[in-house]
Amino acid sequence: MMDNDALYAEVEAFYKKAFDVLLKLAEAGDAESMCRIANMYAVGDGVGVDYDKSIYWDKKALELNEVSARNNLGCTYRMRGDIVSAKYWFEQAVEHGDIEAALALARLYMVSDKEADKVLEYLDLVINADPVSVCESLVEEAETLKKKLK
Repeated sequence: MMDNDALYAEVEAFYKKAFDVLLKLAEAGDAESMCRIANMYAVGDGVGVDYDKSIYWDKKALELNEVSARNNLGCTYRMRGDIVSAKYWFEQAVEHGDIEAALALARLYMVSDKEADKVLEYLDLVINADPVSVCESLVEEAETLKKKLK
């Protein structure tokens, strides 16, 4: 039986290999791989956390019209602590039909009671979205957050 350290070492090796393959694809111009590389840099899967590189790869993907790049940029800027830029990118994502970004905006605006109307607007976008464009767990979270506001 393997110990946990050995198993974690296997997982790290797997992530490192995945990173290397995805980086080759991204460098060859594959937009989806660019977003995946950006996510790996954002959270440190297979590579050290590097927000600048994450942003670089998402912006490269955005140049190729990768749908998820705007939301990813919002997440990375939020993790970096740049809420103004995070809001900008989440708003851009919503304008381009990304419902997940609407939930992220609702969460950001929930810090102030003065923004209750915006929060409700974004939560309703998620709740009323076409089921094909949003996963059930996001709708459930939006409904839960909406109940807390009342």
